[in-house]
Amino acid sequence: MRYLHSFNFVKVPALLLFSSSLMLPFAQSTPAIPRSGFSTTTPPSVQRQFKQGQISMMNGELTIQLVNEMNTPVTYQVIGDTSDRLLFSSSSVSLKSLTTPTTVTFYRPDGGFIQATPEIIDENGILQITLQEAFDVEQDDQVLRINDQGGVYIN
Repeated sequence: MRYLHSFNFVKVPALLLFSSSLMLPFAQSTPAIPRSGFSTTTPPSVQRQFKQGQISMMNGELTIQLVNEMNTPVTYQVIGDTSDRLLFSSSSVSLKSLTTPTTVTFYRPDGGFIQATPEIIDENGILQITLQEAFDVEQDDQVLRINDQGGVYIN
């Protein structure tokens, strides 16, 4: 017997998918046609990112200065290097000796939006990220990525 997963309109021959959703049998000749009213969109995580800047590294390392100009704390993490840390309102922190590629995440514990603005402070690998309050979800930034070549991406 063949099955169709109730959420994915894909035929999976001779395979039973286990899920919390209901499994419905169908005949092999039944075409997989999506119901009307459904549309496809690209999730934000795979949307094209535009380079915000380019930083040179000193001896293969860089420093990121996070500056919180908001009246609320921000939680940040350097993926693979630190656990979640709290950056208090109107304060800053220097994250030193980071290698690329590197990813820094940040969010407001109160659920508010953040606008992150990059600025190259020193040609020798110092990047400042100023965190300010954003008033629109379209301006909300939560991830800083720096690739192997020093390309700076924020989304």
